[in-house]
Amino acid sequence: MASATTNEYPVRWWVPGDWNAFFGLFTNVVLNVIVLTGLSLGVVKLPGDIVYGGILPALAVALPLGNIY
Repeated sequence: MASATTNEYPVRWWVPGDWNAFFGLFTNVVLNVIVLTGLSLGVVKLPGDIVYGGILPALAVALPLGNIY
């Protein structure tokens, strides 16, 4: 039975397709934030103070922490 070792198949930390994934994820997150803001203000009728003073700052903290974790 053949076995693969780390010497035969080293881990590549960055490959060309990662740029595509990075920008795809970035645009998805930005679009979700825009939609969240629009729906919160327009449909749910939350005051701007809550959306801009509470929800978006909390989201700005939660997104990087969640991605790092």
